[in-house]
Amino acid sequence: MALLRGDERTIPEIEAKLKIVGGDMIKIEYLENCAKQPLPNDIKIFCFLKLAELYASKLMFKPAAKNIDLAGECATTYKDKITYFMKEIEYLMKDEDYLFIDKAFKKALNCATTSEKKVLESQLKRSFIVRAEEYEKRGKRNAAIKVYEKFC
Repeated sequence: MALLRGDERTIPEIEAKLKIVGGDMIKIEYLENCAKQPLPNDIKIFCFLKLAELYASKLMFKPAAKNIDLAGECATTYKDKITYFMKEIEYLMKDEDYLFIDKAFKKALNCATTSEKKVLESQLKRSFIVRAEEYEKRGKRNAAIKVYEKFC
């Protein structure tokens, strides 16, 4: 389809095209086509973040995490990289993919200063505890045990 080629070169052009494109899956296809084009990093980051948002709204957390990771790889500042990698961890927790959480967390730690590393570690521990408590409240003890095992 010519409509979904992804020839737009600026964020306002992409946003305008997203408004006229139909459903979420068509928007996802369009944004993926845009992301494949040779574009500046800020536009690619925009596309990846929009893709992650759309995938998360469809409860597809694994592809959402993948797109946040790609945005983190394209980011130019360490602060942005840390933010995106920690957001990736949130999506991976929702997807219950604890194997890839370690990889994303190591990426975030590699971008952090010594003082930021301690904050990130406590933030991750808090996230694990909150997730396990949510499972306990819903009566999902096995899922809570998996979280506690990963946490300890």
